[in-house]
Amino acid sequence: MPSLSAPIGAVMLADGAVVLAGLAVKDKVLRVARVEKDERVAWITDALPSAEWVHDSDVSVHPAGAGVIVAFRGRLEGGLARQLVRLDSRGALLGQHEAGRVACSTRAGLFWLEGRTAAWADLGEGPARAALPSPLTGEPSLFCEPSRASLIVDDEGTLSRAPLGAAVGPLAPLLSERDFDDEEREHALFHGSSGPGVFRVGASGALSITRGGATQKLSARLHDDDDLLSVDADERTLYAVATQDHEGCPAGEDASALPTTRTSRFSTSVHLLRVDLASGETTREELGRATCGHQPGPFFLGSVGGRHVLAWAERAPTGARRQRAPIPALAVRGFGSSLGDVTRRREELRADAVADAGCTDAGCAAVWLERPDGKDDREPELPRVLRYAP
Repeated sequence: MPSLSAPIGAVMLADGAVVLAGLAVKDKVLRVARVEKDERVAWITDALPSAEWVHDSDVSVHPAGAGVIVAFRGRLEGGLARQLVRLDSRGALLGQHEAGRVACSTRAGLFWLEGRTAAWADLGEGPARAALPSPLTGEPSLFCEPSRASLIVDDEGTLSRAPLGAAVGPLAPLLSERDFDDEEREHALFHGSSGPGVFRVGASGALSITRGGATQKLSARLHDDDDLLSVDADERTLYAVATQDHEGCPAGEDASALPTTRTSRFSTSVHLLRVDLASGETTREELGRATCGHQPGPFFLGSVGGRHVLAWAERAPTGARRQRAPIPALAVRGFGSSLGDVTRRREELRADAVADAGCTDAGCAAVWLERPDGKDDREPELPRVLRYAP
């Protein structure tokens, strides 16, 4: 396994293998490796020579045909760049090209926008350009589901959607603020059988679901201090994940030794809202609470075999002590559509970074950089693959 430095990216392929990528800082190269289901390293490839870290560097890995595309943002040959590198299933380099802001990926490939004029797709055979509708009023973005990509246009609260493939289809209405009595607080898109759906939160906390051209207003509300993180759905149930901060520590936890400058201790709880799509009945359940003083995140939400799984890292306050890895644990929750149907797992880590590799029929995976005790964050670290299932 190659030693790497943050940032890292990873993707789990349909056969259960995980392809991971990160910077080898000393060698100034973006390095990619494939790890099979039996943890054997099948190949290691130096994909992008002269790649260097900057403060906002980013690495992500996406499936594309029989291979993968690795997206890199950072310094390249002395200048800032966004670069995509294509590799086949054996790790051989197939090509590379510049890219705009990488937006999202499906199981087939990668999609991104070129300003307000075009969308690009790379499905493993090189980039293909599709012009956006003109004139385009509103702010364009992309939303990807496992099997399709969509152009989303937000025009002063009115959302429209067009399918994105070899060409951009005609825009169709998705949601209009004229249909609601209060202003929008926030919204999140989710996967739907007929295209993207919208989970809307009003200023009062009122909730609604729009899908297939119809809006369903719910009796439940989101609390003022809830922070909506992500939304997903299957044919019967919508799942919304939110966090809530609390002053003080849970009973039995002592935060007196935490190296933090905050005058009051805090804890963060993670909540799941289940919405029955037929009746609108909504239940709320606490999935867990991070250790006092720890910040949960990033969050990874996926599904396997009809069940959903949520994982989140816990980041500990390290203060001036650089010789302790900041991520001590990964929490995993598997759940179904019924209240109380939750499995719980906690993996102890010593990690400087954690990346989501996604879920397939084979399960889910995350990749983390292991920092041994007594080492600081300036040395390269071994990536580890953690596999889990709901």
